[in-house]
Amino acid sequence: MKTNGWQIGLASSTLHDTIKDELEFLGMYKFFDQIVSGEMVRESKPHPEIFFKACELMGCKPEEAYAVEDSKNGVRAAAMAGLKVILVPDVIPPDDDMERLCWNKFPDLSEVRRYFNTKDLEA
Repeated sequence: MKTNGWQIGLASSTLHDTIKDELEFLGMYKFFDQIVSGEMVRESKPHPEIFFKACELMGCKPEEAYAVEDSKNGVRAAAMAGLKVILVPDVIPPDDDMERLCWNKFPDLSEVRRYFNTKDLEA
């Protein structure tokens, strides 16, 4: 998964222990360079604070980062922070506002992965 050298962060309003437990159970914890959890910020999504914090910890500018989101509040927060928002719809179909705020949209995470494995992001 991390064969390309890009940093991968997670910004979730969930408590850190819960995030860690779930990612370890899935064998995915090792793939994340930074995890920003709900107790690390004052404001929850749709406030952009969590994305600003993630970018700060990863040493990048928000406009250099991508956010993969499935929720309205997540899309709004990432867009307000200035990240390129990739929408991957989940249970609730996206509304017009979500579609408008997105930089790109993919039907599932495998398509997101395929995009990042084939895209020259520096171009």
